[in-house]
Amino acid sequence: MKIKIIVISVLLLLFTGQAYGYVQISPLKSTLSPKNQVVNSYDEKALISVQLLDEDKQPVSGHKVKLIASSEDVNIRAIAATSDEAGKALFEAGSYKKGVVTYAAYDITADVLLSQRAKVAYFDSISFAKGSPAGKISKLEFDDVDENIKPGDSVTFTLIAKDDNDENVVNYNGKVDFSIKGNDVDPVELPEDYTFTVEDQGEHTFSLALTFTKSGLYEVTATDSEDFEVQGSYVFDVKDGSNAALDNDITLSNPIAGTYSNNVVVVRGKAGAGNRLKVFDNEIAIGSMQADADGNFTFTTAALDEGAHKIYAASVDETGTIISPSKTVDITVDTVVPEITKVELEPAGPVDPNSSVKIKLYASEELAKVQLNLGGNVYDLLKTNQGFYSANIAAPIEFGDYPLNFSVEDALGNKASFENQATLKVGVFNGSGKAVPGDVKNVRVVSGNGKITLQWDPAVPAVNPIENYRIYYGTAPNSLTNAVDTFSNATTWYVSGLNNGIPYYFGVAAVDTRGNISANFQQIASGTPTSSGVAAALPPDIVHGSAGKDALKDLPRDASESGPEIWWLLILSLFGGVFYGKMRSWIKSRL
Repeated sequence: MKIKIIVISVLLLLFTGQAYGYVQISPLKSTLSPKNQVVNSYDEKALISVQLLDEDKQPVSGHKVKLIASSEDVNIRAIAATSDEAGKALFEAGSYKKGVVTYAAYDITADVLLSQRAKVAYFDSISFAKGSPAGKISKLEFDDVDENIKPGDSVTFTLIAKDDNDENVVNYNGKVDFSIKGNDVDPVELPEDYTFTVEDQGEHTFSLALTFTKSGLYEVTATDSEDFEVQGSYVFDVKDGSNAALDNDITLSNPIAGTYSNNVVVVRGKAGAGNRLKVFDNEIAIGSMQADADGNFTFTTAALDEGAHKIYAASVDETGTIISPSKTVDITVDTVVPEITKVELEPAGPVDPNSSVKIKLYASEELAKVQLNLGGNVYDLLKTNQGFYSANIAAPIEFGDYPLNFSVEDALGNKASFENQATLKVGVFNGSGKAVPGDVKNVRVVSGNGKITLQWDPAVPAVNPIENYRIYYGTAPNSLTNAVDTFSNATTWYVSGLNNGIPYYFGVAAVDTRGNISANFQQIASGTPTSSGVAAALPPDIVHGSAGKDALKDLPRDASESGPEIWWLLILSLFGGVFYGKMRSWIKSRL
């Protein structure tokens, strides 16, 4: 029995020795040193020592250690990568760039990242070295101090280390303490003493670190704890209650009272520096913000409803209770576009080409601008005393139906476009409402050498007599690109100057004394000029005059629009017509 007990005791001893033989690294108690250092040029290197300790702060030896940098622009060399009997590993670290680099240590053996960090400030010139003339500190300077201070405020300021040339001493690492000149120290709560680090680069901001409980002038001095000649002072002016009350005054510079066509409004104004603010619309809070260091604030609303709004801003305390409101600004949001209620034309029916037409437009509200777009031309309509907008225009010279398109704008700049509000009919009926001349029927052609002679039946006039006839012609039935007007209402004419062997197509329309023209070609006739006077056979639709008979509506209504070549054709046709008439008279006299 004793033997068994001894064996078990030995096994337990072996087991516990194995369990506790492995030393646990403490990431919190292990160290990197020095914590902060300065390297004054790219040629120098920082030495960083890593010490591995366990929970009892006993050194841990034989562990491999790796140094990790926060920047890629570094060069790390392990002088001793394995911890010695004192638990220490040693590294050399340089940088290719100026700046602060943070280093961490990783225990590869224990797979543990140490908690402590070492920081190295690298500089590219020896001019920044501690103790060199360009970098030696000579004074401390207060900067970025809020000028608007009232009792109870916590003040933020920046303290900068300066040399004799008023340049920042970026490698300053001294300790500063603060004091008040005079005996009235009770109303002032000074910042805690502070030691500059390499990260500060010679300047440090003390956020809300200085508090005054009473108004007055207070001179605060910052002094280097080792060199009393290195110091700086600033006089803080803490305003009394009456001046402090002015900080609660809130003024709005935008919006101003009036009507707006945009339903998104920018609220802009001035208040006390750092004041908590809320914006109200019709007594409902719609936003909150804080004034900047100069007291300025800006807030953009969401889309507001149509109608009246009362806008104001107010300073509030931490609970949202209003301390001081601004004046209320009354605005109206109107984004509804104007509408056209009626359009009238005088005369109301079809009109003659180029005749005068009066356009009347009625709208749902007063308009600042009304324009009519008719056939590519733009006309301004003016407001009348009768409550409508009007313009007198000349009807187009081309026959057809013309849609009236309008664009309108109200006094707020709301714009709208309306198409096809009415139709202006031109050319089918004259201004008296009578029909246009009848279509020309029974067009005959006689081919000649370089010319075509045409004859037709007289057109039936409407109210106005037939003035003359207009002959359209071309080399395709649907492309009668040339036109000539006869000199009278005679029903015979010829067109000369044509090319032999080429078919020509002709359409004839009547023109009355009012300029009204036939609505359609009754037929399209064709002939081919030849030296023999005998034309080639034509297709059936040409023989029967059905090809191109609907082309009149697409042709120019004025013969002068057919191009400059019409003039010489007209002259040749004139001489041809005179010669033809005399020859007919001479032949008849011989029969």
